[in-house]
Amino acid sequence: MNILAIDSTTKKAAVALMLNDTTYVKEIDNEITHSEKLLPLVDEVLNEHNVKVKDMDLLACTLGPGSFTGVRIGIATVKALAKVLNKKILGVTSLKLMALNHLDTDHKYILSTLDAKNTRVYYELFEVTDNKELKETNVSGNLPYEALISLLKGNEIADMLVVTDNTEMLKNPFTEQITGTEVISSTLDLRNIFKEDVNESNTYTYETLDAMYFRNSEAERTRDGEK
Repeated sequence: MNILAIDSTTKKAAVALMLNDTTYVKEIDNEITHSEKLLPLVDEVLNEHNVKVKDMDLLACTLGPGSFTGVRIGIATVKALAKVLNKKILGVTSLKLMALNHLDTDHKYILSTLDAKNTRVYYELFEVTDNKELKETNVSGNLPYEALISLLKGNEIADMLVVTDNTEMLKNPFTEQITGTEVISSTLDLRNIFKEDVNESNTYTYETLDAMYFRNSEAERTRDGEK
C-alpha cells in the first residue's frame, strides 16, 4: 500500500511516505513557516521518489493535540488533497504516535504527554497488550500535571511508562507519587502512523475528518475566563 502522511502539530513539520512497505520521512524545524513550507515539502518528498499524490492508496495525518495553528494547517492540507483526489484519510493522535515508539516496554501502561504550558499537559493513556499493541483506555485530555497524577491514582493506574517532551517537569512528581512509574523523553515519529491497522474507527473522509485539540483555544479560554 502507498500512503502519504502529514504532521504539523509541533515545531517540526513532517511528511512521510510508505511505498510498498518501505518508509521515508522529511522534516522542517520552524513552526512559524509551517503554512508556507508544508505543501512544498510534500512536493519535494513525492518528487524525490518519483510518485504523485494520485498514486497514493491512502492519505494520513495527525489529528492533534499540539500547536493549535499547526494542527489546523495539517488537517486543512490533507482535507484539501482528499477532496480533490477522492482519497480516504487515516487519522491518529500525536500522542499515540509517541507511544508507538515504545511498544517494547515491559510496563502495563504507556502515558503519552506533551507540554501544554503553565504546568499543563496534553495526555493520552494506553494499555499495552500481551501482543505488544496499544489498547485505548479513553483516558485523555488536558490537565495540570498534579491533577493528572491525582486522576491516575484515583483510577489505580500503576506500572506505567510516561513518555514526554518535558522530563524535567514530570520525572520526579510521577516517579515519586505513582508506583512502578518510569519517565523518559520521547518525540513524535510520523512513520509510526504506518503501524496502524486501517479500520472504520480511524479512517475518515474530507468531510468527517476533524482535529482533536484536547483543549479550547487561547481565545476561547480568555473569553470563558479559563487559565
